Amino acid sequence: MHRSLSHTAWLALMTLSAAFPAAAVADLSKIRKPGGYVILSDKDGKVISGAYWLSPDLKIVVHSEKGAPPTLVTYVDREMFPRRMAQFDMFINVQLAYDPEPASLPVGKVAQLKQTTRFSSSQETKPIAFATTGIVASKLENVDIVSRHYGVDGDWFGIPHRETGPRVYIETLDVDLAAADAAKVARVETGEAGSTGDFHALYIARAVPHLPKAAKCYEEVRSKPEFQAAVKKQRETGDRWMATVFAMGGKSWLERDNFSRDDFGPDLASACPDPG
Repeated sequence: MHRSLSHTAWLALMTLSAAFPAAAVADLSKIRKPGGYVILSDKDGKVISGAYWLSPDLKIVVHSEKGAPPTLVTYVDREMFPRRMAQFDMFINVQLAYDPEPASLPVGKVAQLKQTTRFSSSQETKPIAFATTGIVASKLENVDIVSRHYGVDGDWFGIPHRETGPRVYIETLDVDLAAADAAKVARVETGEAGSTGDFHALYIARAVPHLPKAAKCYEEVRSKPEFQAAVKKQRETGDRWMATVFAMGGKSWLERDNFSRDDFGPDLASACPDPG
């Protein structure tokens, strides 16, 4: 495991380090700030991954899939080995713990971690293999960027649609990517959005440049008063609940009593039904 992961991750490390200086100007004060977001894209502007913070300790993550729509929104406290995670469509609401903590291990040490996954009424502990293969510092518009290159293998309960193997965790941005995706990063965009749904619509618009009609539709939808009203309601209800009750170990927004679809933010599925 260690040899192949080190070789692949080292190549990604060098490529990522070279890519960052050419990235767009980013305001890193938006990172981990409630309402702030980050979107990473390749040299052609194709988005790779994005995140939006509900609080300093809770964010949503979205990832682009080749030949498919972006992944569904997942809530996590952090991207590399999250300790709190929810995904509504897959009915995920778990707390996770690791022994030892992966980031505490020195570079080059291959370790067997114990990952404990706590569900609402049960828990399970499984071993996973982990090794940090390198840590690199680079510059992004004169801002220091630190990335941890690592490998993970085994029955890993991670963010949905994220695979084991060589990975890169950009610590400065709290973004975790497959090494192959990290090697493509050339641009970083930061900004602010009104709610999780507002950010998701923004990300979808960025993710479908090959569907200009759909991209334009999502951009126009975000500016409509009724959409912004739904964004405001989501920020004051669902987002607030997730940032407090859920983040402290309680139920997710979907699991609360008296759940209503109208409380769940903008309906993106029907906002732009014609993707042509």
